[in-house]
Amino acid sequence: MGSPKSWSASSRVRRTTAMRWARFCYKVLYAVSFLAAMYAVLAHFRSAPPISSSDSDEEAPPGLDSLVHNTTTIVLSPITRAEQEQRRWIEKPNSLCFGLGNVTILTVTIDLPKAYLVQLRRNRLSYASIHGYRYCEVSTTLESSRPPAWTKVKAMMLLLSFTDIVVAMDADAIIRNNTIRIESILELEVYDLKDKDAIYTNDFQQDRQSEATPKSFINTGVYIMRNTPWIKGFLESVHKFYQSSMFQKNLERDEVMLYRMKNADEFNEHVAIIPFRYMNSPVTQDLDKYEDGDFVAHYAEEHSPDKYRELASQLATMNV
Repeated sequence: MGSPKSWSASSRVRRTTAMRWARFCYKVLYAVSFLAAMYAVLAHFRSAPPISSSDSDEEAPPGLDSLVHNTTTIVLSPITRAEQEQRRWIEKPNSLCFGLGNVTILTVTIDLPKAYLVQLRRNRLSYASIHGYRYCEVSTTLESSRPPAWTKVKAMMLLLSFTDIVVAMDADAIIRNNTIRIESILELEVYDLKDKDAIYTNDFQQDRQSEATPKSFINTGVYIMRNTPWIKGFLESVHKFYQSSMFQKNLERDEVMLYRMKNADEFNEHVAIIPFRYMNSPVTQDLDKYEDGDFVAHYAEEHSPDKYRELASQLATMNV
């Protein structure tokens, strides 16, 4: 057996070795943590969209022609710092947002034939480019448990979190007069629209020259909404009402009209109904109330391959 003196020396050696090993492990752990943090920072800046010092320094977006004919997934990065949190406002792929403006044109393009989609994009992107608007297109459902029309409501709710005005246009509503600005509709003094949160048109049973009233039937093929607290509450109520309704095959229009029935005074305070001739002129086999110079022609018949084949041919020859 060794002496107590030798035990003490051996113990000191073991303690010194352990302390050195602990210090070494601590340094390794610190270095690994530091490298991991640096990697995370670099990965963040690599994945984030570029931020310019001012909007005037931003890179120009891709050309219209490349967007119109694109056959792959299009997801354009946001263009301003304020929009970074909205990079994924669409929950599914195959959607598009183009432009900078505070007015956004929204169209749902679920299951459209490719030939028609190409012509529709040309129609929308050309108009948005002329007036400095944004165009957003959704081509996959955001509401898998509901009819496709409800994707428009969900997309509207999401867009109104970062844009001032959204104009919803059905996929069979075609812009025919691209000189008409959305602002010119909002400034129609005869209807006192400046304080209204939403603008719908009357339905197509009325004559072209008939004036809309607060009791007119509503058509939701084309409508305008402003980013206000009331409109957000209204859309949420309409959205939730569908979930609790016995009539879950109802279209968006039916739910809007039911909301008006239940809350007439409030609805009329915040919502205007204007004649369809201003932004939603109907064109069908039995009903043609469109006139040259109208802003939008709405080909409001049942969806079918023949309908969109014919519309694609017409759009290819239209100078809009």
